Amino acid sequence: MERARTECLRACGIDHDELREAHGVVLVLAAIEARFRTPARLSDMLYVSADVAEARGARMRFAQDVRRNGPDGDLVCEGSAEVACMD
Repeated sequence: MERARTECLRACGIDHDELREAHGVVLVLAAIEARFRTPARLSDMLYVSADVAEARGARMRFAQDVRRNGPDGDLVCEGSAEVACMD
């Protein structure tokens, strides 16, 4: 899920290294919640999504899903993560 958030930000034009080097800001995980719906097995191909659900002040909240075999597959886990900007 962490990697999916990083890729979501990259798709929005936000690169962690550039943010730190140019602005002295890092993004840190402030809170996370996960609800496991069905087990994943070692051989499963998992699709992890991350969407910005809310951006307010120095914080962003992501809605995330983990699904088996692609974006329309069985829901394995759903979660929410809050990321904060720190200097």
